[in-house]
Amino acid sequence: MSEAKPQDGSTVKGYRTLTAGDIEVMNRLKDVSRHFLSLLETSKETGADPRWAAMAKTEMQKACMFACCAAAQPDDDCWGHHKAHLWMRPMTVAKLPNCKCLPLFNR
Repeated sequence: MSEAKPQDGSTVKGYRTLTAGDIEVMNRLKDVSRHFLSLLETSKETGADPRWAAMAKTEMQKACMFACCAAAQPDDDCWGHHKAHLWMRPMTVAKLPNCKCLPLFNR
């Protein structure tokens, strides 16, 4: 996984300034997610059904995103837009105005 430049939230619109504790929690959550995804890859190598493994990967990625948002506490106007992607059907999501995320959800 790539490492991002250190951010405290002050330069990102819609986010509060993150404390050292917030950053530590988010990094620990991401470590857990990476470990889980690594175990999934191992399970595929030993014969696990790749379709189920792919679904588990997606759900873990979503869980990590939710947990990091819980720690970072982005503004509702920032986070609310992305929640729509998770609960709306693709045809409806395509109608969201000015959505830059759509290519990520149409894979």
